Amino acid sequence: MLRILDIWKTYEGKPLLTGVSFDVKEGEIVCLLGPSGSGKSTLLRIIAGLEKAESGQVYWGNDDVTGIPAHKRGFGLMFQDYALFPHLTVAENIAFGLRIAKHDKADIKRQVKHALENIHMQDFADRSVTELSGGEQQRVALARALVTNPRLLMLDEPMSALDQDLRAYLIRDLSSRLRDSKKPVIYVTHNRQEAFDLADRVLLLSEGKIHIG
Repeated sequence: MLRILDIWKTYEGKPLLTGVSFDVKEGEIVCLLGPSGSGKSTLLRIIAGLEKAESGQVYWGNDDVTGIPAHKRGFGLMFQDYALFPHLTVAENIAFGLRIAKHDKADIKRQVKHALENIHMQDFADRSVTELSGGEQQRVALARALVTNPRLLMLDEPMSALDQDLRAYLIRDLSSRLRDSKKPVIYVTHNRQEAFDLADRVLLLSEGKIHIG
């Protein structure tokens, strides 16, 4: 499905990614594991089309999408801080991508209702996201990422702001939801246990290169 070929990127004049290559198969959860500053988030942004590499290609199947703008790639990215809109309700946050894609109102209403049911938050539709717990915010962010039916789902350190007990519970919940989606997933983390609990395959990003976990 997804192929990353020989990605190079420098940061502040120093090499950050030095010939990174890997692939992600249909329905596979791949974890990128590495310390802070290893380039994990930068690599996700390159795949998403939010940042440019100095060289290398991003392929979806046989199609080179390297030069295609982010909004035309059909990839979903869930940010580390969830990037929910504080002035919008839970339902409005989930609906945001559908509105941008110009879905009609009836379709948006139906899809948001289904998304809320999937994350067991039907009663939270009209609540402000600022009133939610960290775990609830994570579920809303995941629903928003999935509701637009992305071809590829990427998650950037989604557990980093959560305490250990909540993290342990949510890993199981998130793993189930990701597998139910049947989408290829790239999951970024610096937590080794988290990576091995979630992933079909773990790739270690260190010193600018990918190593098999």
